[in-house]
Amino acid sequence: MRETTTYAKNLIYPDAPVHILDAINRYVEHRHRPGGFVTAVLSNNLIVAFNTADKESRHGLGDILKYIYWEIPAESWGSLSKVEAWLGSDKVHDPNLVRPEGEKDQG
Repeated sequence: MRETTTYAKNLIYPDAPVHILDAINRYVEHRHRPGGFVTAVLSNNLIVAFNTADKESRHGLGDILKYIYWEIPAESWGSLSKVEAWLGSDKVHDPNLVRPEGEKDQG
């Protein structure tokens, strides 16, 4: 991850809300568990991300995805398993993520 401020990154990814970039940076740098929207995006669950996003985050989703792709380690995103591994947990179930209708809870 390049060492620049969130403000500078927001100039590169102007539609990405600063508070979302901050949450992603805390997740990467300090391994803080993000909220449901950021977890869904990092987990590549774009249906949940779109449905849980506020208006600003939905508008900036393209830049958020570009930011994740270009700025953070590949091993920290892409599936819920990768997110949980990055957080140091073997837990794969996140109750904040909405399950598709009919899918049973594993835990």
